[in-house]
Amino acid sequence: MKIVDCKWELENINKKTVEITFEPDDVFDKYILSQLVSDYEYAVVKVHMNMPSFNIGLSKMGYTCIETQMNVGISMFDFDFSKVAHLYDDTRYEVVDNDNDFREVVSNIEPGMFSTDRISIDPQFGKETGCIRYINWLTTEYENKRSQLIKVIYQNKHVGFMLIRHDANTIDLLLNGLYKPYQGKGLGILTPASPMMYIRKKSLPYNYELTSISSNNIPVIKLYNRLNFKLIQQTYVFVKHLK
Repeated sequence: MKIVDCKWELENINKKTVEITFEPDDVFDKYILSQLVSDYEYAVVKVHMNMPSFNIGLSKMGYTCIETQMNVGISMFDFDFSKVAHLYDDTRYEVVDNDNDFREVVSNIEPGMFSTDRISIDPQFGKETGCIRYINWLTTEYENKRSQLIKVIYQNKHVGFMLIRHDANTIDLLLNGLYKPYQGKGLGILTPASPMMYIRKKSLPYNYELTSISSNNIPVIKLYNRLNFKLIQQTYVFVKHLK
């Protein structure tokens, strides 16, 4: 069992939040769980697949399964660049390394750009709160220099961004998106493809892309399937407003 006191969420969603991840060898106990969340206003509980006692027990305690997180990945050797050939030459990437560029990225993020995450679809939060949360996340990552924020440029237009970390031979795609004016214009495949395109264009020493997608976002799932990403792990995400 892993317990995280998500202090940053107080600013993001205005609720004292705890996140609990149960492991396969944990045993469900509603009394222990009640004690763990007693000092919080909002609880997020993550459960691995094939743990039905947790799914049933959490439901009986009033928790809602709001999404399934799917970890997916692909190697450079399996990535089919022919499927993005029509976009490849017209796409470039610029690392955000100054405050002006950072403000440019943030100014393009607006409510509704992200509409399927667990915060945006929750009636007690909504798309506006979801937008604030993502902006705060980007700000923290940019200021602490823990990740790399990159502008996605298509035909000389700044159409989106990606936030990545890299470790050994892997690029971990933490967050990305197309700005609303460019959604629905055939550019969606840049969402899953950009890390691999970035690696190739910059001749970087990475050969694997890893990311997490939500079961709520069917269009994006279809894009990852189209590019033959492999499913690595699935995790149920339960939530409850405690106060």
